[in-house]
Amino acid sequence: MSEDFALFRTLSSEQRRKAVRAMVRQDLVRGQLLVAQGEPSDALFIVLHGALAVRKSGDPAVIAELRAGELVGEIGFFANVPRTADVIAIRDTSVLVLTRAAYHELAEHTPAIVGYLRSPPAHRTRGDQCRDRRSRPPRGHVSRPGAGFA
Repeated sequence: MSEDFALFRTLSSEQRRKAVRAMVRQDLVRGQLLVAQGEPSDALFIVLHGALAVRKSGDPAVIAELRAGELVGEIGFFANVPRTADVIAIRDTSVLVLTRAAYHELAEHTPAIVGYLRSPPAHRTRGDQCRDRRSRPPRGHVSRPGAGFA
């Protein structure tokens, strides 16, 4: 499972085991909130499967959709600022949760993960890009894979 994600491909097998052990799986059902706008950014997440929608609180418009292999919440986590949007499961979804304490422990023993997590999304090697709904063409149009949501 872990080799399927770009994050884990950058690590040795021992580093992958440490990274997976540092994270906790969280399962969400469709409609369940993962994070709420304004909450502290005390963890970041990796989507295992399913899909999440990013929305501003009180606005039904979807800013972005996140799918397997995508990171969620890393900008607020590293900037140590409150969550800037709600993230909601749009289908049954599982994520890996990396708390701040677990991150510090992991960073000490697996520094290769720090470079990947802190790199800009455009520089990450990901098989599936985040879908920015604001620039999505109307239905019926065929689009090329786009740039990730920032």
